[in-house]
Amino acid sequence: MGSKSGVEIGSGVIDLYQKFKLDKSETHEAWIVFAMTENNTKVEVDTSLPAPAAGKEVDESLNKAHFEQLKEAMTEDKPRYIVFDFRCFREDNSIAEKTGYIFWCPDSAPTRARMVYASTNDALKKKLSCNVDFQVNDKGDFDYEEMKHKVITKK
Repeated sequence: MGSKSGVEIGSGVIDLYQKFKLDKSETHEAWIVFAMTENNTKVEVDTSLPAPAAGKEVDESLNKAHFEQLKEAMTEDKPRYIVFDFRCFREDNSIAEKTGYIFWCPDSAPTRARMVYASTNDALKKKLSCNVDFQVNDKGDFDYEEMKHKVITKK
């Protein structure tokens, strides 16, 4: 699939995302980071965090720890596309499980990189079809509690 930028979305991106979204029975990824290839022609899998199967149990402290690991992995000079498996509790103690799409596009990244990533963002977001999405431009906005609030209030 192409985008406004002409960037291709690699088949490995879709394959891993489908596994991430559907297969929670075995070890699966807590998050996946996607990046452009060096020549800015294709989105590929950059890195991920394998996590033990959660089953029906929700360990929100572990979910927050996975989020913090993700935040630390992000650099201030490279935009990235991220999917995160939010598993948390609402105020009434019901469980909220949503796949979050995070567009990490730091203001300090080179202008050309920000432009190419931005022009491909909508195509990837549409292709992945996550439950909730976020755009984050600096680490101060990369906040678990703020994102959790949007996750638990999203219908």
